Amino acid sequence: VAHAALIGVFLLSHAGGEGECLELTGGFAAFKIAHVAVLSVDQTARLEVSRLLIADSHIGVSLNFVRGGADNEMVLRDSVLHGSTAASSCAASVECRAQTATDLLGTTCGSVLGTAFRRVGVMAPQFLNRAKTCELDGELPVCRPPTTPERLCSLPWEKRYGLPSATQASMRLDNVAFAHWAADDCGARSVA
Repeated sequence: VAHAALIGVFLLSHAGGEGECLELTGGFAAFKIAHVAVLSVDQTARLEVSRLLIADSHIGVSLNFVRGGADNEMVLRDSVLHGSTAASSCAASVECRAQTATDLLGTTCGSVLGTAFRRVGVMAPQFLNRAKTCELDGELPVCRPPTTPERLCSLPWEKRYGLPSATQASMRLDNVAFAHWAADDCGARSVA
């Protein structure tokens, strides 16, 4: 369970590389996440995510890959994503908090969505040719932690960095429920 954090869970790139499958299937709950509840950056494996419960988070799921070719599938199944529930109010937590090159602590809403959106359930996955983290990029002499951005201009995490690399990609949603999404959510939009 993650609560009141910038990032709920950060799925590191899979050491097995392309062709391998990484699964987050044990069940994960995230509530009131200021930026992204389930985030993957520089993922090289195919990804299956299931049994999520996400509520009151700026972005529910954002999955980003460094892979090319035609065998690119991401699966989200058996999950529930809530927009703004009764636990949210317009008196607090109206704007996101996301890291940028000039705000590494994430004290402002630096999300690519900006303040026009209060909540977004699932962002379309990105398949790019350039790694964001020092773990995969390998240019930094010291890479601790492995989620250190190779270049600060690549932030926020959901921002496109590099060029599209997949010739074919798909995202499959199986048995995923969306609830509590409002066109007017404290003066901003919320979309599943």
